[in-house]
Amino acid sequence: MITMLVFGSQEIFSQGVGISEVSITPEVTSILELRSSLRGFLAPRMTTLERDAIVTPAQGLLIYNTDTRSFWYYDNGWKAFASGAWGAANQLLGMNAAGNANEYKTLSGTLNQIFVAHGVGSIVLSTPQDIHLNAIPTFDGLTLSLLTPNAGVYTNGTRRLTSIPPSSGTIGYWTRNDALGILSPSNLGDDITTTGDIYTTGPGTITSAGLLTGQAGATISGADINLNNNSNFLTNINTGTSTGDVTIGNTASSLYLKRFTTAGVLHNLATTGEVTSSLIVNADVNANAGISISKLAYGTDAQIIVGSATGVPTYR
Repeated sequence: MITMLVFGSQEIFSQGVGISEVSITPEVTSILELRSSLRGFLAPRMTTLERDAIVTPAQGLLIYNTDTRSFWYYDNGWKAFASGAWGAANQLLGMNAAGNANEYKTLSGTLNQIFVAHGVGSIVLSTPQDIHLNAIPTFDGLTLSLLTPNAGVYTNGTRRLTSIPPSSGTIGYWTRNDALGILSPSNLGDDITTTGDIYTTGPGTITSAGLLTGQAGATISGADINLNNNSNFLTNINTGTSTGDVTIGNTASSLYLKRFTTAGVLHNLATTGEVTSSLIVNADVNANAGISISKLAYGTDAQIIVGSATGVPTYR
């Protein structure tokens, strides 16, 4: 070594020093290059007490601390490459709380919020599919790509949000049953009211188990009107406390039923077409002699057909 320094001093000043088991030319930008495939570089080893006893350490001075089992360098104070041990499996290297040294940190998930999956060369963070029952998340804005703009939001058979109305189940305040073709309020006994019209666009039927009331009247048109069709129930018109008259037909051909104030038979006046009530009292009926009437009250143009003994009608 002395011989090299004496006879090779010019070369030392002109380039760096290379140390190896074989002859090498050191890198031009390196003042010292250690090259070996058999040995490694061993930094000075010392305890923390010995490290701190170094007087005025140079900036960038490197040592290996045997107490902490980590490399330390001086940068206006001793700083560790990794304080403590080299860390455990699947740990991340970060700064300590003081911000003056590195340390290994364990990346852990949170119960029912964040899942951590460690793999070879990767760490995957994921959220669980279901939000925890006790979690109350608040979203300032939430956009779901599978929802159709300006459409209703429903849940499908797997509880996923969708814009496609379900074929059965509760849709908002409505219950849908495609098998029966019925859409009804989800709450039993709820009424359906509207300030507009209720109608069917096709051959459907509007039915009600309750009372249909038209506050401003009711108009039914567009097809035949069948009352009490295929049933034996009574057909009531203007019943209860109603005192109004009944008109059937239009102005050219109509049947006008005025409310009756006197009990009796129906009579159609020729002058007005009005059907009125006549009163028959003491009427005896005989199969052969016809009808014997002792008192008859009727209108001016009334006609009474009475059968005779021979079967020939007599008009009076």
